[in-house]
Order: sequence, then structure tokens, then C-alpha cells
Amino acid sequence: MLSGVTLREHLTIVHLVVGNALVTTTREQLRASHPVRRLLKPFTYRTVAVNRGARNLLTSELSLLHRAVALDAAGLHAAFNASISLARAQLDPLSDALLGAAEPPLRVSPSATPFAHDAAAFRAVVRRMVSAYVLEYYESDQALLDDTQLRAFWTALRAWFARLPALADGGEVVEGAWPLQRTRARTPRETLVDALTSLVVHVTAVHKHVGPAGEYVRDPRYAGAKIRPGAEVADVQAAVQVLSIALVTGFRQPMLIDDYTHVLLRDEHLGATRRILDRFQAELAELSREVRRKNRARRFKTQAFDPARLSTSVSI
Repeated sequence: MLSGVTLREHLTIVHLVVGNALVTTTREQLRASHPVRRLLKPFTYRTVAVNRGARNLLTSELSLLHRAVALDAAGLHAAFNASISLARAQLDPLSDALLGAAEPPLRVSPSATPFAHDAAAFRAVVRRMVSAYVLEYYESDQALLDDTQLRAFWTALRAWFARLPALADGGEVVEGAWPLQRTRARTPRETLVDALTSLVVHVTAVHKHVGPAGEYVRDPRYAGAKIRPGAEVADVQAAVQVLSIALVTGFRQPMLIDDYTHVLLRDEHLGATRRILDRFQAELAELSREVRRKNRARRFKTQAFDPARLSTSVSI
């Protein structure tokens, strides 16, 4: 599990690609007073610090991860390089696919799995907030395209994701339900909104889904990172090594349901942006209640997209 989910999905895709791309592009291309940087501030919280720590504790030779899994140094480096290359080539921030999956879970009928239903509901809440915020600051697509800082931000973001198109050429968006679906061109503002929504979903809900390992490795008879020849379960050394990773990545961080209005710009839009974030928090709380209510009747319960369990970023 650690060689697959923790190394590829959690550490590489969510932390080193998505989280790193989000914090790097905002800090390097957007001034501290830029509205989009203010919007993304909670979702990039402590990303630099935790990824620096991951470089020292998890990605290098003889690190905690190297000692815990059944890979030699060359195998560990090859796994990281392959995962980064694959993520940057396949991840499409304009898609509803999670972790660059070939078959996006969000396109499954909501009634098919609780995971798909909750994922679609959470993404919709995030998108409504991002859309309202972007429309508040950019009254037209041309106003957005005239923002030189935002264009630089988008160019930098495209360097991270090979499938991300130009801001003025966002491809097509599908509207309506089958068989009455129709396609139309995605506007520049919609392109920005869809990309930011996907990145926020990854650093919040997807990070929560693929990140926590403690509940799986608590009992070495259930899951372990490596098994010695002739053994059926991890030995004491292997169990302690994997538990050490779970412990150093299990500290509580700022939660998604909280008041983040302090990051907003004190400008003429403040009244509207406060209302946008207040409505976002109210919708998150309602979605959490809905997920918990549905889980009581579900055969397969899911907590991956319960906003009450999500932190704001890849801060740990």
C-alpha cells in the first residue's frame, strides 16, 4: 500500500505535483494583493514547509519511506520519477477525474457508489464558491484576459500540467443530462474556475482520501509496507517503520470548515466576498450533515468527501 498509494497518489501526485504547482505558481506570479492569490491562500497553507519535510524524510535514500518499503534506492527514485512524469502528463485540471484516472469516478452515476455521489456533491460546492468569487472580480472574460498577473499565473500552471490549454481556449464543456447533452465552448472565466476547482478538490478531499494510513497499518496482519521472504505478515521492525510514517503525518491541521474571511482583500468587493465565503461554509456544513445522514443507511460508508473531516491543504 505504501509503495503504491502513499508514494504515488499521496506523496507524488497530491503533494509534489498538485500542491507544489498551486503554491509555486501563486507565490511566483501573483502579488500578495491579487484576489486569486487571496482566494487560494487557505488551500496552500504550509505546503512549502510540509513538502520540504517530505523531501528530507520521505523521498531520499535511507529516509523513513525507503526504510519502510521493499524498494532499493534505485527502485525508489524510479518510482518517484515515473509517478511525477505520469502525473504531469495525464492530470487534466479541467476534467472531473481524480488523480488523472482514465475513467473519472465523478462520471459514474451518483447512485452507483457513495464515493461518486459524495465526490460530485463536494466538487459542486467548491465550484460554486470559486465561480462566485471569480465573477465578483472579473465582470467579463476580457477583464480576466487583460490581467497580466493572471496570464502569467496560468502560463506557469500550464508548465506543470501538459493537458491544460490556453486560458482563451478552454475547449468544450458538456451541459445537460444524457441523451439531451450538448457541448459549447468553455469561456476563459469558466476555464479558470474549473481548473481552480479541481486543484482545490485535490488538496482537500483527495488528499484526505489517499493520505491517512494509520487506520490501515495499525495491525500488521492487515497491511504492511514490506514482508520478508517466507512470511505472511510484516515483522516487528517493518511494522514500527511504517507506523513511524503514520505518526509524523498525523498531526491535526486547520480544517476546511472554519472562518477564513481574514484572508480577503479589504477592498470594494469585501462585502460580496464575505458573503461568498459565508455561503461556502454553510454549504460545506450542510453537505457534511447530508453525508453523515446517508452513511447511516449505506452498506459501504464513505467519509472521503465529508467536509467536517477535511483540512484546507496538504499541510501535513
